[in-house]
Amino acid sequence: MVAKDPTGKDIDALQQHINNLLHPSTPYFFNTLYDPFSDGADFVRGYPFSLREGVPTAVSHGLWLNIPDYDAPTQLVKPRERNTSKASNPFVNLKKEYKCIFWQEEMIPFFQEVILPKDCTTVQSCYKELAKQVKDKLGKIDPYFVKLGDAMVTWIDAWDELNSY
Repeated sequence: MVAKDPTGKDIDALQQHINNLLHPSTPYFFNTLYDPFSDGADFVRGYPFSLREGVPTAVSHGLWLNIPDYDAPTQLVKPRERNTSKASNPFVNLKKEYKCIFWQEEMIPFFQEVILPKDCTTVQSCYKELAKQVKDKLGKIDPYFVKLGDAMVTWIDAWDELNSY
């Protein structure tokens, strides 16, 4: 199914990805819904509020087919822009998303600044070190991150066990 722009014209998704990669974007992400430098640009779900300035684009990922993936606060202020056949309830979404809105402001800088020690020389040792840092630094935000760090270690231990032959 070919995506259409608001005028009904076909969208060339590959060309859009190429354009995304050739133009500056907001830091570390590309706002796939609009040109982030145009007047009145909005940001899709999960885009950190603190990073809505501009830097070179590194990654361009999937495009929605005329169904903006707005976060709950944006859904609430733009009710007419939801695709009614696939609309979700912004109040239910806000209840589900509210922690993440705050978390992302801590998580993104954390991952941008992660430094792995030089003695981490395998994927496994790097992943376990990352798990430790997730627990130590993000665990202060919410107990979820302590569980996540533990699950990361469990996952890599299981990987090692299954691939030890």
